Parts: sequence; structure tokens; C-alpha cells
Amino acid sequence: MATNAAKTATAATYQAVTSSTNTTRYTIIILAIVLFMIFCVVVLGYLLQRATKKPRVEDENVKKALEKRVLQLENLEIGGTSALYPSLDNPTSGMHLPENQEWLINLCPLTASVGGYLGPLKDGVFDISRFIQLSLDGGIRSFVLPISTYYDDNKYKKNWPVSGTPAIVYRDINGKVLSLNAIHIKDFCEKLVEKKSRNSAQSEEPILIFLHGIEGYIPDQITEEDTYAKFMSQIAEGVAPLERYMLKTHQYIGSLVGGMNQDRIMKDIPLKDFKNKIIIFTNFDTRVFQKPKYKKIAPRLSDYINYIYRPFSSANNDTCSSISIKDINAQFMGDKVSKWFITLNDHIGSIPRASDVDRAIGLGAQCIPAPFITGFAPLAKDQDSAQDLEDNSDLTKIYKQWKGYAWRLRQDRGGVDSFADMGSMLYTKQPPVVPKQPSERLNARVTPSSAPGEIVVS
Repeated sequence: MATNAAKTATAATYQAVTSSTNTTRYTIIILAIVLFMIFCVVVLGYLLQRATKKPRVEDENVKKALEKRVLQLENLEIGGTSALYPSLDNPTSGMHLPENQEWLINLCPLTASVGGYLGPLKDGVFDISRFIQLSLDGGIRSFVLPISTYYDDNKYKKNWPVSGTPAIVYRDINGKVLSLNAIHIKDFCEKLVEKKSRNSAQSEEPILIFLHGIEGYIPDQITEEDTYAKFMSQIAEGVAPLERYMLKTHQYIGSLVGGMNQDRIMKDIPLKDFKNKIIIFTNFDTRVFQKPKYKKIAPRLSDYINYIYRPFSSANNDTCSSISIKDINAQFMGDKVSKWFITLNDHIGSIPRASDVDRAIGLGAQCIPAPFITGFAPLAKDQDSAQDLEDNSDLTKIYKQWKGYAWRLRQDRGGVDSFADMGSMLYTKQPPVVPKQPSERLNARVTPSSAPGEIVVS
């Protein structure tokens, strides 16, 4: 009897446990199904949201960003009102240079580092016409065109050059595209030619263009040389509108394109001979076109550039080199009076400290690009007054160092005297050696029938 009761109790217990286990199992299954359904709903909602949300670079977003930026810059108060050429001959102008120092190497151009980019730096827009107009009116006559490419056939063609072709794009220091659109090199150059003389005070002054390839986002010269050569040919097509204003030759120097005689451009051509000229620099190695297999490629970028610049090194003997602003110090610059430097080793969108720019110019460096126009952040004083630049921004302080000119003199110390013991960094060309007149004694004739200096033996 006891045994049967125990068996009965055990069976009941087993049945209860089994029933409980099954209930738990069903509960877990139902809960899993519910969670899966919730997950599907969330994912589906996210996908629907992505499908209905317009891309960041959608044309409508570009238009809205442009309208906003135009309003921000509408009453921007900047002005390039001071003329270079009259000042060179005026000893009291602060821009006076004696004749033996009137060389391009002694001028520091006010340089915009992202040509065509109206800004702001993040999620900004390119607008060539407005950018060039504001720049020239503001005394900016030197432009860096950051050239790269991208591979995305879905880019809206109205706002983006064709995938794989040269484009002026704004990228951050890590290479991420921050601009909402991009522009063609040719469009920038055509508009520059159209508007180059709009600032009457500076209309005859030269313009500098830097065709700067962004490393990592252009074809590799070593591993993709054929593509690299074709890419440069496409850039040449874009630069072609500038050809009639290019500095191609000068008197007895010979050719000044393709890097030929490039050192003499800086040191042998008087500044007055640069009137209405455009000088083009690049870090693309156009010497590739000298190879026989590329002779038939046309157009060739080598026919449209004056200078090839490379990062400075002890093995680089070129007059023009790129460096970083942090490398500029009295010890480095001490023996570089015959060199011309541009700080394109730094990111093109970076804004250096105004004090560093002033010090670099004072030490003899010449070109420190900054994102003028692009990075300006106007501050509305009140509803009824015009907008003005924020006085506390480094970009504004840098701009004001040029005092309305498109240029500063090399080693303009701006009141900084911590390196006042440094010698002059103004390149001075020594006057040519004029042969002395021969001595009359050497030209004397011994007899009327003898030649000058002839010895007669009797």
C-alpha cells in the first residue's frame, strides 16, 4: 500500500513539474516571438525612415544651406582698398621696397585655403560667383583649390562633378567630405577670369592659384601612373580659361611653364611685370609628361603651370616648398632668405592662431593659407545694424593683419620683437657686375701702324 502511494505521489509530482516546464517553455517561446516582432517593427520603421529621409547632399538641402549662408554673409564688412603698385614706390606707405628688393619672393599673399567654398566649414556649400566676388572685394587674390576625386555614381550631377574626375571638394582632416556639393575646376577658373578686375583698387595686381592635390584622394603617381597622367590632363582642361593671363615667358629668361626656370620667377622678374598676370602653382608632378608614352596626351597640365612645389626636405633644393606652420622658427628660417614657403603641409581647413601667422611672416615665411570667407562667422550686433566679423576670432585677426592690402611684406613684424636680432629676410638682388673700361695704357699703340697692346721688336 505504502509503495503504491509513493508511486502515485511521484507520478503526480512528475506530472506537475512537466506541466510547469511546458508552461515555462511556451512562455519563453511566446516572449521570443513578441520580441522578434518588436524588433521587426523597429527595423522596418528605421528602414522606412531612411527611405523617406532625403540624403544629406540632396539638392533641396544644398539650396537651403546656400540661402542660409548668403544671409549670414550678406552684409559682411571686409574690404581690400589698398593698392600695391603705388605703395611700392612710396617710402611712407609701409609697403615700400627699393628696386633691388621688388621681387615676388618678398611678398606674402592673403590666401584663401578653400577656393569657391562659401562655407561654413561643416555642411557648407560651394558658390563660385559669390565666393570670388567677396574674395576680390576683400583683397584676397590668392587661392588654394583642393583637388580630389570620389567614386559615387549616385551624386546629384548638378551639384557634383562626374564620379572619378577632378573636383574641388572640402574634406576634413580625416578625408571625410563635409561640403554639401563640389565644383568643377573649369567653372572656378572661368568665373575668376570674368571677375578678376572687379576691385578697381587692386585690379592690376597678380593672382596666385595653387592646384593642390589631396593625398590619398587622387590617383597614385607610382602605382597608377597612367590614371595619374590622365587625371592631370583633365585638370588642364579645367585650368585652360586662365591661359591668356598666364606668365609664360619673360624677356631673355625663356619658358616659364612646366616648372622651367621657376626659381627665376621669384627672384629675377620685377613685380611691375606681374601686372594682370596669373601665376599657377601645383603639387602634381607634371614631369610625368616628359615620358615618351605620355607625349600624345593633350592637354597637358605641364603647359598650364609655372611652379611645382613639394614638401620641404634637406634634399629639396627648390625655391618654393610646402611646410607646416609649426616648423617655422628662427633657427629653421635663418638661412632661408632665398626660399619661398607655403604652409600646405597643414590641413586646408585649419585656422592657425593669429599670433602664429604674425610670427611666421615676421620670420620670413610667405604664404599661410586660411579659410577666409569659408570660415567667417558674422555676428549681428542688433537688428538695425550691419553684421560684422567676430573680433575675437583668429580668422578675423589674421585677415586684419593685411590692413586692406592683398599682400604683406616679407618679415613684416607687426610689432612683434622677440626675434628682432634676426637679420633681414628680404631677398636683395645684387646689382649686376659692369665690366670696367680697359686701361688707356693697355690700349696704347707703340706705333701708328701697330694694334693696341702689340709688342714691336726692333
